[in-house]
Amino acid sequence: MLKPWLERTVENLKARMRPHFRFEDLEIWQLARDLAVKLHRLAEELDRKRLYRYGEQLRSAGLSLTNNVAEGSGSLHSKEFVQFLNISRRSLFEDASMLLVFETLGLFESAEIDSLLSDCDKLSRKITSFSRTLRTCTTELLALCPLLFAHEHSRANARRLSRFRRHSSIQ
Repeated sequence: MLKPWLERTVENLKARMRPHFRFEDLEIWQLARDLAVKLHRLAEELDRKRLYRYGEQLRSAGLSLTNNVAEGSGSLHSKEFVQFLNISRRSLFEDASMLLVFETLGLFESAEIDSLLSDCDKLSRKITSFSRTLRTCTTELLALCPLLFAHEHSRANARRLSRFRRHSSIQ
């Protein structure tokens, strides 16, 4: 039998050894996770008011935020990732719509809804920005393909490469 402090140490080490997924490092996934938790707590309040269908719908759309960012991050192509980000963003609008309806019905205080709508707006803007970045990077990389395979470098390709290097970490 291990001493209690040693058992806790072993448990902490096991927890640190679990796999790490790249989506966990994405700010949009972290913000989506935090918002999903807040929406889940709000759904629990709806359940206490016996509004189970509303609670389930809010939980589902809240989890869709994180799940689609995570699933998209596993894509092999950035275009596919952008599609998943779009689905996540649409779920975010669904959440915002439900929050506005719940406020109109008087189920929650305006201050609580305002805070959640602010979180929705912030996440929506971040998802849009990240999607644009993915699209831009793909376009720039495609523009560089002739540079990678051609023996002659034209001025236009040199300018593209220079612009790409200024806006990316690739040197």
